[in-house]
Amino acid sequence: MKVGIITLPLQACCGRMLQAYALQSVLEDMGHDAVLLDRTCPDNRLYRLAAAAGRSGLKSLRKLSGMLMPGKRPSDWRIIPVEYAGSFISRYIRRLPVEDYMHLPDTGYDALIAGAGPVWNPDLFTGEAGAPENAFLRFAGMWRIRRIAYAASFGTDRWGYSGRLTKNCAALAGRFDAVSVSSMTDVGLCDRYLDVKASLVLDPMLLLPEDRYMQLAEISGLPEGCRRMTVFVCSLSSWKKSFIDRLAAMKDMTPFNLGDVMCGRGPLPDDCQPCDFRDSPVEGWLKCIAGSGMVVTDSVYACFASIIFRRQFIALSDGSSASGSIGQLLSLLGLENRIVQASGEYSGLPDIDYDEVYVNIGMMRRRSLDFLKSVL
Repeated sequence: MKVGIITLPLQACCGRMLQAYALQSVLEDMGHDAVLLDRTCPDNRLYRLAAAAGRSGLKSLRKLSGMLMPGKRPSDWRIIPVEYAGSFISRYIRRLPVEDYMHLPDTGYDALIAGAGPVWNPDLFTGEAGAPENAFLRFAGMWRIRRIAYAASFGTDRWGYSGRLTKNCAALAGRFDAVSVSSMTDVGLCDRYLDVKASLVLDPMLLLPEDRYMQLAEISGLPEGCRRMTVFVCSLSSWKKSFIDRLAAMKDMTPFNLGDVMCGRGPLPDDCQPCDFRDSPVEGWLKCIAGSGMVVTDSVYACFASIIFRRQFIALSDGSSASGSIGQLLSLLGLENRIVQASGEYSGLPDIDYDEVYVNIGMMRRRSLDFLKSVL
């Protein structure tokens, strides 16, 4: 089958790129011709400006921050130079750039898949006519295709659609041949507001085995007893910084800020070379997490990478809806106890029993692959 994938713009986000790479790889392993319909839009101005600026892209972003992103400091960003992100995309992801889904012609697709990730979050899927209804394939109109959602999510535990938008999206969701989501919260929201029964499946990143990622990042082996604590925090608040400092002292580990390196700041870890992040930042991101003794993060993608490489990790939660979504995803694998709340006390956690975790992953992986096979 010729399958089109509709998701959030990849931008220069390692997690989104790996998520798209994983879903496309799984579909190709099944024998399908899969292509990512990657939307570029006005909300993506920084992405395109940096690409046009070439090697000075990151500097240009910093200069333009006040004009395009008031209130956002460069230190708050967790992006990588687009020219290098593009190198990963060109090597590993079959992609068709789309300015506006409403203008996308029907070129013989047999199926369209919405997902994975918070593609149904109206605050994220924006910037064009018909958004966010296009995340429910409004643009496909009367195309004679299979309509599927795989590991789609609202990215929140609160319903954020207006009455009119709810009605429109419920009608569109009713035309889907199969709907799957990534958390029980999403199952409940689909049932209550869209009148759709959704299956629970595994995020695409966890569908691929560890050796695929080790080959991707050219990792020859995983270290034991490493004393490096890798920190990948998208929003570094005062309590998170304080917690990281206390945890590093408690564990007698050296914290390393992966986010700073991705933004061109901070020292490199001993097992990484400058070219790992300059030429292949996605692979460098994976390699750094794989070589960690402990990972501390507020990113679900970094949690998934830690699980893939069987690294000990802690997920920081500030009580936001996004943090709640991470908790829902981790609970599927019995890892909800890895979350540390801003309001809670921390006195230590037992090591993760990955043999037990991978029993859950194995069951969820089989169920998820069976879902895709049954609908395509």
